Amino acid sequence: SFLSNPIDPVSILVSTESEPIFNFESNHVSPQLVIGSNFLSIRNTSNKKWSTARINVPMMSGIHRWEIHIDRCISKNIFIGICSIDAKLDNYCGCDVYGWAFLANKAIWHNKTKIRTYGELFKTNDNIGIELDLDKRTLSFILNGYDLGVAVLFEDDMSDRPYYPAFSLYNEDDQISIVPSRLPIHSSLSRTSLIDRIVNRQEILV
Repeated sequence: SFLSNPIDPVSILVSTESEPIFNFESNHVSPQLVIGSNFLSIRNTSNKKWSTARINVPMMSGIHRWEIHIDRCISKNIFIGICSIDAKLDNYCGCDVYGWAFLANKAIWHNKTKIRTYGELFKTNDNIGIELDLDKRTLSFILNGYDLGVAVLFEDDMSDRPYYPAFSLYNEDDQISIVPSRLPIHSSLSRTSLIDRIVNRQEILV
């Protein structure tokens, strides 16, 4: 029968429409953040208090890309970046040594410090693309399709721990959403393996 024949699992692809490559989970977000019904958006319910969400997809090598839509940004206080598992969720990404993030007000933050002015101001209805290249040790951003260049060139070895996409909101009703991937989704891969497959396919298709 079909199921009894040995086959290469990589050859089994299911074409889907805008399938997300990851989503938000309640045990990896601050209590002040409400996850949308599709698990692709977060909204801040507190006012003038930093709250962070971390996507539970570990990244340790290779090139990783994802995209975020700014549904609502009240006053330039949204961070988009990466962090390790030790980063705080009750503060902003970049408030400690475990995170790096792009602030809407044209700045990169790390260890509670603005380490450089960067890019352009982003606001409601903008799309932000993120590229983390763990082989070259760079973090870059794309604003509405325009490449803003390398934001961070990491001096230290990045292979000793996994990193995760992270997002921080400050004002009440600030909201962001994950922009789903439009690449084919493999029917039998775990989430972590799926990220690797998508990255590899994207490199081939670009």
